[in-house]
Amino acid sequence: MLIETHCHTVYSKQMKIKWEGTNTPAEMVERAKNLGIGALCITDHDNIKAWPEAIEAGKKHGVFVVPGTEISSADGHILGLGLNELIPKKLSAEETIDRIHQQGGFAIAAHPFDIKGLGIQDKIKYADGIEIFNSLNVDKVANWLTKRKSKDLGKPLFAGSDAHSADMLGMSLNEISGDVHTVDDFISALKNGKVSIAKSDYQPANVIIEWTRERMARSYFDIVDYVNMHYWAPKMQLSKFMLNRFVYSKSRTLDYTWKAMAEFAFRMSTVYGGLKLLI
Repeated sequence: MLIETHCHTVYSKQMKIKWEGTNTPAEMVERAKNLGIGALCITDHDNIKAWPEAIEAGKKHGVFVVPGTEISSADGHILGLGLNELIPKKLSAEETIDRIHQQGGFAIAAHPFDIKGLGIQDKIKYADGIEIFNSLNVDKVANWLTKRKSKDLGKPLFAGSDAHSADMLGMSLNEISGDVHTVDDFISALKNGKVSIAKSDYQPANVIIEWTRERMARSYFDIVDYVNMHYWAPKMQLSKFMLNRFVYSKSRTLDYTWKAMAEFAFRMSTVYGGLKLLI
């Protein structure tokens, strides 16, 4: 059975750009079905509102839905799979993992060495499993470092699409062996190491661009309010001009420009990630 261990729905939100996930739980489940994914772990940021809709859609489409969340611990992000209720954020990594275990769940260190510093880094030793490949770690250095750091820990290893839209699903997948009929079966299989990485690819630039455009369109007025409050006049005007061009322009030439800028940013993130290793 192919499984997607890391995805988000419209219930994942942020501060500056409010909308993070752009598809409903039902849309994510239907897309998983179309991709041949047998089990979908719903892991919204510090939120479990997607569970009922996702589980109902799973029954309709024949996709096994695993309730989970991406928990913002004080040390970084941790995926809790097979949960029954929300776990508070800002607890230490150790306590967060203990809370996951108290619910009979499984803790995966999400993107532990990502260049934004949102992972638990060397506290991966406390997790049950490690996401050694994240499809949004387009710098590539973070995935390389995670794989290297995880090599001798003897833990189950995972690849995660970190899908924030339906188009992002299935870029990284894992395969679970044995029969899985319940959440307990699923968690037991993970704990017993009956899981392997089946696919690990990076999110394409055009998919990331379209996801970002949709996020900004939905968050437009929140972004403008933030810019008006925090940016000085020249930067404020330039930012709003670029926002409008990005969100609303239909120019094919500009599409090429955005893609070129994205590809350049990806390459610069690789340089930045490499420099961080040297400092």
